Amino acid sequence: MTRRRTKTQQAPVECAFCTGGFILLEPHEVLGTLVRHCPLCQLLCDGCLNTATFPMSTTCLGCWQDELAAKGIFVGLCRGCLGGKHYIRPIGGIPPHAHLHTCT
Repeated sequence: MTRRRTKTQQAPVECAFCTGGFILLEPHEVLGTLVRHCPLCQLLCDGCLNTATFPMSTTCLGCWQDELAAKGIFVGLCRGCLGGKHYIRPIGGIPPHAHLHTCT
């Protein structure tokens, strides 16, 4: 029987390809600066295969969703790592009830 590590554990490797397990992506004109899990030293996410992106501007998931909602963009999250998997600009904009987060 093989033992499987959880998604939150890091592989025990020093990596010269990334910084802290994340790769910096080219800045996007609407989404801003994003990072992605390193495919070399981080465990593979079952939900997105390490293709989901994370914001550099904030560490609060709800604040990030609100920032994107203010720009008319809905973010679909990966079930495995909670990174941004799909970015959708709905026709007619995002409904008002989508703004439910209040960060303290």
